[in-house]
Amino acid sequence: MFSSLATNRTASGRSLSISLILTLSGVLLIALLFVGCGGGDKAPAGIQDDSAVIATVGSENITSDYYEDRLAQLAGNELPVEDGQYMDTSTEAGKRAFLKILINKELLTQKAVQLGYDKEPGIQTARKSITEYEGGLAMWADVVGDISRKVTEEELQAFYAQMGTEYVCNYVICNFEDDAMEAREFALTGADWEDVVDKFHDGSPATTGKYEISVPFGQYSSEFEDLVFAEELGGVSMPISTSYGFWIVRVIKINHKDKPSLEESKGRILDITQNRKSGRLRSDFKKEIRAKYEFQIDEVALWATYQGVPEGGLMDPVTNKPYTRDQLKPLDVRSEHLGDILYSYKGRDGNLIEYTVADYKNTFDSMGVFQRPKRSDMLGGFRQKLTDEVERGLMNLEAENRGYFEKPEVVAKVDLKVEEAMVTRLYKEVVTFDDKISPEELEAFWADHKTDYHVEESRSGHLVVCLNRQKADAARKAIMDGKTWAEVLVKFGSDATNKSKGGKTDKIFAVSKSPIVEPLFNLEVGGISQPFPVGSDRFAVVQLENIIAAHDYEMHEVSEAIGGRIRKVRQEDAFVALLDQWGEEFGVVINSENLAGLKSWDVLTAPDDTLVPIN
Repeated sequence: MFSSLATNRTASGRSLSISLILTLSGVLLIALLFVGCGGGDKAPAGIQDDSAVIATVGSENITSDYYEDRLAQLAGNELPVEDGQYMDTSTEAGKRAFLKILINKELLTQKAVQLGYDKEPGIQTARKSITEYEGGLAMWADVVGDISRKVTEEELQAFYAQMGTEYVCNYVICNFEDDAMEAREFALTGADWEDVVDKFHDGSPATTGKYEISVPFGQYSSEFEDLVFAEELGGVSMPISTSYGFWIVRVIKINHKDKPSLEESKGRILDITQNRKSGRLRSDFKKEIRAKYEFQIDEVALWATYQGVPEGGLMDPVTNKPYTRDQLKPLDVRSEHLGDILYSYKGRDGNLIEYTVADYKNTFDSMGVFQRPKRSDMLGGFRQKLTDEVERGLMNLEAENRGYFEKPEVVAKVDLKVEEAMVTRLYKEVVTFDDKISPEELEAFWADHKTDYHVEESRSGHLVVCLNRQKADAARKAIMDGKTWAEVLVKFGSDATNKSKGGKTDKIFAVSKSPIVEPLFNLEVGGISQPFPVGSDRFAVVQLENIIAAHDYEMHEVSEAIGGRIRKVRQEDAFVALLDQWGEEFGVVINSENLAGLKSWDVLTAPDDTLVPIN
């Protein structure tokens, strides 16, 4: 196979196309399931001496380590299905069903390589892009690492001491840092802020006419807050770089508002502090890389380029759709500036790479409507987008120079994703079937499968996940007292995913594999559960808001879906026939004696120090 791919299929990476997952009929069919896409990466296990070979496909071994790693990354609703029920992977039948998925995926991969897909330009381009992405992730993981996730007691106390503090500031926004410094010097003379604004402000006029901003501690980025809160009353900040431009603020009032107790605030403080530490480490590393490769933007050329960005919005007022590329206006830069150096940096071997305004114009004119910088972004936004684009290239170069592209764990992940791309394409190109369906076929299918279109009762409501039982009790009391879910989530919520959904839980079925099911289905509409455990010593409270009754569909309501199922059955049949053919061609050997020791999905995903999925 690939020269860089290990002979044994061992545990590695997080995103594998476990091909051939289940259809409604329970027969294996490719669906390109991205295993574990929401979770963190696992360190590759490599080839283990004690990892039993459970199957051999052609020249490739599927090991127990690989099997268990892939199985552990499935969600509960992605397990093999038989007769409409999720299979128990502690049984031999369940183990064989999942092993069959891995075998079929391997057959697809080997067939794709045999047909030369891995040598095609599109796949090679994909390999390069994936290598840059995975290598960059690995580098960032080392740069940020565990440092950002560790919050000391001193950091916790320092953050809490500042909570409730709000700075009210005058502000002015400048396109250029030099202008911002001049504005600061002028403000330090005691000048009226209106005069500072009249002389230096490049941003939009304040809607109220008052150039004031309130900065509550903990709600803005650390890059912004660090400089604001470094000032005392009456102090004037150094220039603060943002995507809008360079800000100068003068502190005109300091408010101290009520705040919850440290115990109530702890979860939020930990989240914010971890994010800020990570952000600072990233920001410092970017500065280091820009300095290392001597990245520079010429501000005069930048301004001339920005002035050439066309005015106007994204949507065509006639069609109410985004402008097509041929409708977009080109970058309109005066000819005398086209040869100016817009930005430069040192590339491989220290050679200087320069991009002119003309080079950027060529890039800009080929961009789609959503890729282009806008005049409304202001110069700061334009500068930031340009910097971000160059930084991505510099980070790729740095990751390559540091050897991340050759790290075994990175190579393994890249190989898996390249396989995924090849398998997807192979499936689309080689599985052919008749997609025409007659009315008689629809009627016959409906007669046999009418009961499949019965939908069981489902329930929806709101949920808050708390750090412990005490917090959950307090959250329940707050809900009972009439607090809104937004207020309860802010004060008591400890799970980022739960909070990002506004606490909503939609269409929960009685058969769902979730700790929320039992308490939710024991409530009446409007009822609020007692706290219940959800793993990692955390507790949750749920309120039932809606019951969607069980119901049956009529054929005319689902005729399109029925046609899709018939096509999938035909597709399945064609696909299974090919898999059987390829199995004969490459050879498949299953070592049944090694199946007994395989861990089940329930064991592999049992709560440890992570939260049990709640939806």
